[in-house]
Amino acid sequence: MGNLPDEGKFFITLDVDGLDPSIMPGTIALSPGGLDWRQIIACFEGISKKGKIIGLNIAELAPKNDINQISMIAVGRLILKCLMLELKKNS
Repeated sequence: MGNLPDEGKFFITLDVDGLDPSIMPGTIALSPGGLDWRQIIACFEGISKKGKIIGLNIAELAPKNDINQISMIAVGRLILKCLMLELKKNS
């Protein structure tokens, strides 16, 4: 996160194709060995520490390929994590 400007405003676009299928099976191009849950959360936390997350876009989600709604639940949790990171700073 060293290349991000301090006090910046950040709009995150997350392509879920880059996440490991164990947490994101609901995509078209699976990436075994992709980012795991801890890595993606660490990225969000690092971005939030550098500035303000003003938006989040989730791309390449394919619910028809999802298994037991694992991807849908993970995406929901990622959205909530972003919201919580920003709300914590304002409390």
